[in-house]
Amino acid sequence: MKDLVTTFLKEQGVWVALAVGFGAGAYEFFKTKSFGKALSVLLGGFAFGFFCIYPEEVLTKMGEFLNWALSHIRF
Repeated sequence: MKDLVTTFLKEQGVWVALAVGFGAGAYEFFKTKSFGKALSVLLGGFAFGFFCIYPEEVLTKMGEFLNWALSHIRF
């Protein structure tokens, strides 16, 4: 099942994420005339697309960051 999900994300999920990010960014730009808001929405779509292409790497790096943060932050 894991192979099926990762294959689907790598093949179709990336294009869907990029298309949704681009479309939402264009909609935000035309609605508010704010380039900064549109760019942030577009970059969010690119970030989600990167997560779809490299899910194992993203989760590994996030785990390393959380371990580092927990070892350096004192409560």
